[in-house]
Amino acid sequence: RDPSYDVAYWNLHSRRLERGADHILVNDRPLAFFHYSGFDPLKPRELSKHQDRLTVDESSPSLLTSRLPCAADCSFLPSNSGS
Repeated sequence: RDPSYDVAYWNLHSRRLERGADHILVNDRPLAFFHYSGFDPLKPRELSKHQDRLTVDESSPSLLTSRLPCAADCSFLPSNSGS
């Protein structure tokens, strides 16, 4: 199995993530797919609401925070319009 697919909180212990020049690397291969199960863009330092063992620190790759603009554009975030 290719470790660059289906990277998720439940298998990070068996994968090495690094920041490449313009992408995230998983075991020296470009990340193909990250499973964002339980991720809340309002709490980007929490990896998933389904677990409490892992957190995102300042030295981690920007895998989660780089997704925030997409989440807002895709109406994931609550609207502040009041309507």
